[in-house]
Amino acid sequence: MNMYAFTELQKLLAERLSERMGRLIRVGQYNHIADSFHIYGSYFEEFKGFLETLDRRTFEQRTFTSEQIAPLIEEAREKIAASLAEEESG
Repeated sequence: MNMYAFTELQKLLAERLSERMGRLIRVGQYNHIADSFHIYGSYFEEFKGFLETLDRRTFEQRTFTSEQIAPLIEEAREKIAASLAEEESG
């Protein structure tokens, strides 16, 4: 979710700068490196499998575009909105 939010912010800023400057400002590449996976003892074996898959994949196989992840974000937005609506009515 953080990566998607940062890329959306990057896109918004490029659009606003383009408007203000009167010329096209393109969105550059965004790289996000997370080094805090919040691993707890009970999940170590699952995480170990995750790390093993990273070793077998190329950089391109480990990266995603905003367009690829957009459906997951939209699903999350819908769930959050439904949860908030339930909380407000409850």
